[in-house]
Amino acid sequence: MSSVSSLNRGWLAMMLAVFASLGIPAVSCAQSSDAGQAQKPVATDAGGKSPAASAWDRLVYVPFRNLQQTLAGDGAVAIVPVRVLNDWWQKLQALEARPVGDAAIGGGVAEARYDATIEGDLARVRVELAVRALTTEGLRLPLRFGEAALGELSCEDKRVWLRATGDGDYEIRLPEPGLYRVQFEMGVKVKTTPDGRELDFETPRAVTSSLQVKVPSADQAFELEPSAAAVETAVDEGASRLTARLPAAGRLRARWRPRSGDSPMQDALASVRNTTMVRLGDGLIQTDSRLDHQVLRGGLERVEILAPVGARILEVTAPGLKTWNVAPGENRQTITVELLGSETKRLPVRVLTEAPLPLETFPVAGLVQDAPVHGVHAGGAGAKTGWWCCRGLRTSQLSLSSSRD
Repeated sequence: MSSVSSLNRGWLAMMLAVFASLGIPAVSCAQSSDAGQAQKPVATDAGGKSPAASAWDRLVYVPFRNLQQTLAGDGAVAIVPVRVLNDWWQKLQALEARPVGDAAIGGGVAEARYDATIEGDLARVRVELAVRALTTEGLRLPLRFGEAALGELSCEDKRVWLRATGDGDYEIRLPEPGLYRVQFEMGVKVKTTPDGRELDFETPRAVTSSLQVKVPSADQAFELEPSAAAVETAVDEGASRLTARLPAAGRLRARWRPRSGDSPMQDALASVRNTTMVRLGDGLIQTDSRLDHQVLRGGLERVEILAPVGARILEVTAPGLKTWNVAPGENRQTITVELLGSETKRLPVRVLTEAPLPLETFPVAGLVQDAPVHGVHAGGAGAKTGWWCCRGLRTSQLSLSSSRD
């Protein structure tokens, strides 16, 4: 019994010491040995309370008898000063903000391989990552691929899984120490720039990285960012292939364009469908022409479009447009449209023009060799078809006739 009392007294002394360190005054109550002794007057504070009463207002009750069982219980509640709670909270936030995947966690990407196949305006990129976890708790590794759309992840260990954590942000989870190889496919949009076509996406940093790009056009000139340590190019069945070893980087960018002198115009053959809207009024002839080129042979690096002499070329637009210029002639103006690549098989070109409206009868459309051109037409060889629509203002009189030469 005495040992239990000693233990209890030890617990009480420890708790009182804790209260003292937290600024809580120790309060004790002792029974007088002389029950009949007269009570002494007790001084009061400014609020009219005695010091003992004020102390009782700040008294903390301690379960003295069952203290150990209370502290060990699952439903136990601890009350701590706000200063201590803030300190704990700051330490917890600092722990959660610590980047995972670094040396403190124990793991990272050892190797990364990217195999991209260009299909029009989309690149299908096959990704293979070798990820190593070193700690017994496994690894939670953040990955960022930006605007790329990821497909399903595959791994021999089915416990490995990938989850999205934000816009373009992902996290891969590895269950235990070891080297894991994961594969997935992602889609990346191919951009068109003044310097050529471009594949650009964000990547996790890896010890070693390799990139392979296959473009469905022969003999392309490639540029890489960051600069590659070793680059190989090859042409295989009308397609250009790039293979490169890259340093650790958070973004990969591959750009390509045809080498100068490739795909001359005489090697290309295309049919053209011309759809033109003609508006007459306000003293102007305004035309909106759409020329749809369907490539039948070779590839298009440039196209020629014919316009009437005296017409003002307002705008020329086309997918993959690099530049356009107008060369005046005796019977026609020639618009040369330069393109960034030659791999497209369908090319819509839109041309807007305006010219003064004559007061007398005039031809709206017509193309005769060695004669003035009327309307907008596709130049070069190949089949040409199309239709024209002409309308005038309500206040104008419009009369149409057709003729064949």
